[in-house]
Amino acid sequence: MGEIEGTYRVLQTPGSRLGVQKNSGVSTLEPGQNLSTAMASSPARTHERDLQIKIKMLDNTVEVLDIETTMLRLAVKFFPPDPGQLQEEYTRYLFALQIKRDLAEERLTCSDNTAALLVSHLLQSEIGDFDESEDREHLKVNRYLPNQERIQGKILEFHRKHIQYIENIFSLCFHSIFWFSSPPGLPVDHSQLSSLVLKSPLGLNPAFPVNLNAAGQGSSPLLSPVLSDAGGARIEEEDEMKRKRYPTDKAYFIAKEILATERTYLKDLEVITVWFRSAVIKENAMPEGLMTLLFSNIDPIYEFHRGFLKEIEQRLSLWEGRTNAHVKGDYQRIGDVMLRNMRTLKEFTSYLQKHDEVLTELEKATKRLKKLEMVYKEFELQKVCYLPLNTFLLKPIQRLMHYKLILGRLCKHYTAEHRDFADCRNALKEVTEMTSQLQHSLIRLENFQKLTELQHDLIGIDNLTAPGREFIREGCLYKLTKKGLQQRMFFLFSDMLLYTSKGVTGTNQFKIHGHLPLHGMLVEESENEWAVPHCFTIYSAQKTIVVAASTRLEMGKWMEDLNMAIEMAKKSTEKSDIFLKPLPNSPPPGSSDEVSLEQESEDDIHSSRSSLDRQSHHRANTTMHVCWYRNTSVSMADHSVAVENQLSGYLLRKFKNSNGWQKLWVVFTNFCLFFYKTHQDDYPLASLPLLGYVVSSPVEADGIQKDYVFKLQFKSHVYFFRAESKYTFERWMEVIKRATSSPARSSLLLPKDEKDRHTD
Repeated sequence: MGEIEGTYRVLQTPGSRLGVQKNSGVSTLEPGQNLSTAMASSPARTHERDLQIKIKMLDNTVEVLDIETTMLRLAVKFFPPDPGQLQEEYTRYLFALQIKRDLAEERLTCSDNTAALLVSHLLQSEIGDFDESEDREHLKVNRYLPNQERIQGKILEFHRKHIQYIENIFSLCFHSIFWFSSPPGLPVDHSQLSSLVLKSPLGLNPAFPVNLNAAGQGSSPLLSPVLSDAGGARIEEEDEMKRKRYPTDKAYFIAKEILATERTYLKDLEVITVWFRSAVIKENAMPEGLMTLLFSNIDPIYEFHRGFLKEIEQRLSLWEGRTNAHVKGDYQRIGDVMLRNMRTLKEFTSYLQKHDEVLTELEKATKRLKKLEMVYKEFELQKVCYLPLNTFLLKPIQRLMHYKLILGRLCKHYTAEHRDFADCRNALKEVTEMTSQLQHSLIRLENFQKLTELQHDLIGIDNLTAPGREFIREGCLYKLTKKGLQQRMFFLFSDMLLYTSKGVTGTNQFKIHGHLPLHGMLVEESENEWAVPHCFTIYSAQKTIVVAASTRLEMGKWMEDLNMAIEMAKKSTEKSDIFLKPLPNSPPPGSSDEVSLEQESEDDIHSSRSSLDRQSHHRANTTMHVCWYRNTSVSMADHSVAVENQLSGYLLRKFKNSNGWQKLWVVFTNFCLFFYKTHQDDYPLASLPLLGYVVSSPVEADGIQKDYVFKLQFKSHVYFFRAESKYTFERWMEVIKRATSSPARSSLLLPKDEKDRHTD
């Protein structure tokens, strides 16, 4: 085999790239000896030479220690070829130092943008968050790149985007090292480690990969949106140590919940104030009047909450004793911060009252202006817009409800004598006054938002947001057709019942097959007549249809809501045209005394009305699509309960095939868990819709030997999540249980006077 021609170079060792001197040693062989002869001829005692250790003290004096008959243990450390797979913080630290040296010596081949980004991380590790004057002064003294002056502007621009990295360092646990006499991979005792804590790494660790479709599972996009098991496995011991360092008072964890949910809320506001603004400005798609109406109402709220979040972060830092430890006793409370900001927030009530107008005008403009409609739809496809866009416009009012609930929880926790009780009680009074003013507006806005969301997702109806119409329930039922039972999505409103099928083309929209007015409708159970489980018949003036639910519970929900809606329709004194106006593409009405067995047409099968002007790849985690895949339903009352049960925070997710746990930032909203690597990420890495899931504590057979773990299960799909405290564990169990179990009745169908009493 011949040699391969070419140019060869000697690769540098990691030590030489870090600036370490070349390896050298002192020979213990006598002149003329080699290693083999020395080993054969020397007595055994020769191998037990005394070991001499020199220790250089801080005053530069040197002490020599003689250690006799010492056995040295060799620890061999293997490094993966991909730096992104480095797990231990010390090896990441060495890798970061190597990057730093390679940048300075122009050994790292990369673009100017990449070099500037790397240097910005180095700046962040040296001086913390962005400060232009401090940055420029530091760059004058320290040279990270040969051409540093030329790209200094880019370096500063990148550093400006790194927010609160130093705050995160406080939450990092001690970095594990192992003794030569210990097996690699096991952390040393905490008391030993305290004197050996290494400086935090530079934070250059790459993002871990994400797997949204685990192998071996079904094709449904809802069944396997789980993060990869790669990365983040070695955190159990660190998490235990962190738990020991921080306060354990319940009030502290309630304050942490305020902080976590406030971070998520601010990110939600940025979807409108930063990302959507950028999209419409770039395309010049929004009229100036609408721009002013939208952003003049939400920008002041956003700026207020930015300052509010900083106050909460500072208070939690003091509470945890990370700074000013000598005065921390005066700061182990949150009521004064809440009271001060709730009083300030009252000044923004006028802005919140205009959100009704903002939503209405935005919807009108998107119908009227094709360019704005296109920008709107394209923006909803972006990762950062993880919910329907107009959902984010409801967040400011919904956030007030969260403040009310969490302040009520604090007041229940404190005794009347506690120094924080009075402030919490007064803050609760302030926010209760605001929510009372905005409660009816919120109900109206949530209904309008849901109608517009359905308007975008349904093909064959253009007047869904007609005045007076209220959404009641959506979900999957099986309709009896000439081909047997066929899956359909049903939508119940205060005046009519729609049924649709899901398109099989590129669009995930649902096409309307028919609509039934509620006036004159009758619903009765018909299991015996049709010999179909959970079956009931719907009689209307136009036609009669037979449907079946997936469970008896689902059948009960539909029949209860249908009967209540029918009763309310009977009491209605006005019969608006919207009740009887035919919808496009509706099948012709059949005889009222015979059951209509729907014929599957070619149009149904191929979904030819893909509607190119309305084509949109909608998310599979909207409630409409989740109900379709999970054979369930959701009412407007469920949506209202879900709004009250939103939660954010760090959780540990158990890997499927190992005992490791992965730390993730988790947001629970709209019946769905959204997973992020950190709270600073702009968009989720994956999501897990929870409709149909059951939350419980692990049983012995699950083999979970940790505290504060809850289990999520849907059929064969099982996930384990671990909280940091008893309070946090109970909160996650509570919000998931409440949001995924339906209320007994829908208050939206009560008469107006009863509804007023209910909401008050």
